[in-house]
Amino acid sequence: MVPRPSCCRNRSTIFLALALIGPISIAAAQTPVPSEAEDLDPLLAPFVSRAFIEAIVEDLAQLQIEEERVDRVYLDPSTGFLWATQDNGRDIDWRRAATYCDGLLLAGYDDWALPSLEALESLLRPMAKGAYNLPVKFQLTACCPWSSTSKDEKSAWNFNFQFSKPFSGAFSYTYDHRALCMRTPLEEERLLIEGLQKEARKK
Repeated sequence: MVPRPSCCRNRSTIFLALALIGPISIAAAQTPVPSEAEDLDPLLAPFVSRAFIEAIVEDLAQLQIEEERVDRVYLDPSTGFLWATQDNGRDIDWRRAATYCDGLLLAGYDDWALPSLEALESLLRPMAKGAYNLPVKFQLTACCPWSSTSKDEKSAWNFNFQFSKPFSGAFSYTYDHRALCMRTPLEEERLLIEGLQKEARKK
């Protein structure tokens, strides 16, 4: 079993500290923080030390990463690909779709990319319930994610999960087209995500 990060074991402590930071930080903004303040108990001092605040911010960032690894990604057991379960949320052309995935930071990873047509087709679940033939965890806002596979010098392929087949469109076409991003995780990343999601299902 993958151990849960300390940020999650101490979630109540983090939120308590955040509640205290509000009123205390007013004094912090008006009071210089001497170097020796690092060792003071922040609940007793008239200010909150920078190290204390940074530690809380770091814990909250780690907590968000863990929650995204549970709720916002799909690890496909048949291919090993890791998918963002939500698309970009609005009409987008092919080039901007690729840029969106290249710039995506999700679940602590920044190496997302627009999937190939073959990778998109691997997600097809013909008997799935709902508007789109996808694993239940996905939340598409339209039918047709772009693939990275170009058809010719002016167009590329997308996959229509409503009609369960690929279509092609000009690079500039946007209507009902989305960016749905994927990456290939390392073995240790895959085991970590599997462990977190398995633990979450027990709750």
